Amino acid sequence: MIRLLVLMAFSSVASAGVSYAWWVDAEFPVSGTEVLGVPVQEIDSSWVKARALAMSDVPEDTGDDMVRWQMQEYDLHFSLSDDLDDDGDIEQAAVVIYEAEDGQQGTGVVVFGPKGSVELSWTARTDKAGFGVIWKTEKGFSFAYCLECGDLVDFERQGKDHYMIVVPEPYGWIQ
Repeated sequence: MIRLLVLMAFSSVASAGVSYAWWVDAEFPVSGTEVLGVPVQEIDSSWVKARALAMSDVPEDTGDDMVRWQMQEYDLHFSLSDDLDDDGDIEQAAVVIYEAEDGQQGTGVVVFGPKGSVELSWTARTDKAGFGVIWKTEKGFSFAYCLECGDLVDFERQGKDHYMIVVPEPYGWIQ
């Protein structure tokens, strides 16, 4: 159900046909050598720059208030703090954009433990530093990196600091 709601919340249709939402082609500048205070080399040794996405990355001409409302209404985040692996400790998850030594850019998700240790680093796309959102689920959390395409990954907790990655069938209308 949440997948359908996410798709409905962010999809837009123009009178002349389908209109892609701003995040489909969005690319963000990659800067910084730390993500939430953790050096990028501790996340991935091939990364030279990385940072967490934030609401300030949403382009002004997208109707910033509407994007904020939709993210709040559907409990979508660029980062969140919660006990994601059901171990009693609060983890910090963040959508990150990065640039590797070879110049390749991408988008992914990182989960940090309570003392800043990297519990999970997963790269979703390696073609650009683009959009992504995360939300808490009953079994862990989900990460969507193309809402129209239905590209998302579920991270189901499997005990302390362990997640099973589940890639469901795409649900979107762009294939």
